[in-house]
Amino acid sequence: MSWQALFRPLTRLALGKFGVASAIAATRVVAMPFDGAAAPADMIAVYQRIPEQIAIYAYNRNLRPSSNGLSGRNKDGWLQVGFQHRAMVAMTLAAANGDCEAMEGLWPAVTQAFAHQKQNGSFEMAAVIDGHPTHADREPTSDAFFMADLIEALLILQKGPLAETYKDRLRALDEPILRAAIFMARPDSQHAMLLRDTPTADRLFVDAKALIFAGSYTKAPAVIQVGHRILNVALSRQRPDGVFIEKGGSDSSYNAISLLHLTEIAAFLEEPQLMTALRKGFEWQQGRVNSDGSIIVEGNTRTGASQEIYFGKPKGIHYHEVARAFALYGTLAKDQVAIDTALKIVKYALAHES
Repeated sequence: MSWQALFRPLTRLALGKFGVASAIAATRVVAMPFDGAAAPADMIAVYQRIPEQIAIYAYNRNLRPSSNGLSGRNKDGWLQVGFQHRAMVAMTLAAANGDCEAMEGLWPAVTQAFAHQKQNGSFEMAAVIDGHPTHADREPTSDAFFMADLIEALLILQKGPLAETYKDRLRALDEPILRAAIFMARPDSQHAMLLRDTPTADRLFVDAKALIFAGSYTKAPAVIQVGHRILNVALSRQRPDGVFIEKGGSDSSYNAISLLHLTEIAAFLEEPQLMTALRKGFEWQQGRVNSDGSIIVEGNTRTGASQEIYFGKPKGIHYHEVARAFALYGTLAKDQVAIDTALKIVKYALAHES
């Protein structure tokens, strides 16, 4: 079934729910100078150059879901698809390096995720997560967290060393992935993403990455267009000093996560504008790394001082993601200082994490 045929009934549903005026506003696209796409072979080469110490720690190289495919916070029972994403991160590296054993161990996380897909393309959520009732407007962002990392892995898998081995499994996912992509691109989903995620730039980059990658994977231009629209919004959240705004200010953990997702997008889209934003962002981020590899938390808006409590614990620095951001950017931009910084962060994290 074509993306156009699937998109029409979902668009009609969104128009009926939100009205014509709001639907038009939700789908209006700003200028998009993002035309170039890197060859998958180039993306594969970037990931193959990630140093082994970083691959093991920051890319969860040794992570495996439970035998039933449940991963992360889903391990004790299904909560939401976004919690499957760490297994997808590990899958990206396995796909690039042709590690069939790792791919086989990680694939059940994909199967389990799509077992929870609903007819409209979204994924089931538990009624209560982290003590809070869930609402439908959270579904697009949760789905994006999973889809962003899944599709990145699949883009590499379909052109990488394991393409022939996994071609049948990839083909079986074509329609479920297209339905998920179209759900995220619906006007009501766009509205939910922009309303909920604009205060936190890192989530906007996740949304954009999920849509651009999924639209490219399924050859659905309408989905790609929505992804570019959200990417423009995310880029507009960068201050002159390079910081991507998180809840009104700067945060040395979530800024790195924004940079990580933007670097992943830049590895796929060959656009000088993205590299300019990354250079500015990493200049600021470098100044938040101590000589021992620890991350400075003073002045953070979301992490390091109990500003946000998640599953009963204050949010701290996301050392895996910060290290991954520096490593991937360093590899992509051929910036040895960034790679050395990633190695320093990994060394600190391994010495201090319980």
